[in-house]
Amino acid sequence: MKRIRRKTLIDHVCREKRKFIPEGKKTFTALDLLEMDGFQDNLKLTLVLYDFDLIPKEVCNEFACRCAERALSRVENPDPRSVAAIAAKRAWVHGKMTDAELQSAWYAAYNAVLDTARANRFDALHAAMDSAIIDARDSAWEASYAAAWAADAARAATGDAARAAASDAARDAERTWQVEELKKMLRGAET
Repeated sequence: MKRIRRKTLIDHVCREKRKFIPEGKKTFTALDLLEMDGFQDNLKLTLVLYDFDLIPKEVCNEFACRCAERALSRVENPDPRSVAAIAAKRAWVHGKMTDAELQSAWYAAYNAVLDTARANRFDALHAAMDSAIIDARDSAWEASYAAAWAADAARAATGDAARAAASDAARDAERTWQVEELKKMLRGAET
């Protein structure tokens, strides 16, 4: 499993987060970062999915699909093009679909996003579209981000404090699920 050096990690986190990086450890895996105390789930995911190339492509691709499926599970009657995009990504990963066919599935999912106006439906469909991105790292990052917003069904433009708190709680809960799911997947990949 890939590792990053302590100095690299220190250079990527703000000063107040540096105190949570264990002193005696010289290198860190994605699993180490995901299990680190003192880091918010959003920061953990940013570090392992976006900033560093620590996660195997197979895990990134499957994680993107799982995030998208979870987002779509919150939508009544999801657009079939979005569901097909996730299936296309899995077929592509197993060599049963070409890059061009996956790109076509992405375009169809993109059109599903354009055809919707409801916020929670938009974000869920966006997660499905993002799962079909060819680059594994981008796919995992984008799908997880959109899925977190899809969990935010309580979001409202009114600025109501209670709705804003519910919105934040929904996104935080989704990010926590994502961290736990990714840890399970990485542990499974190690064996």
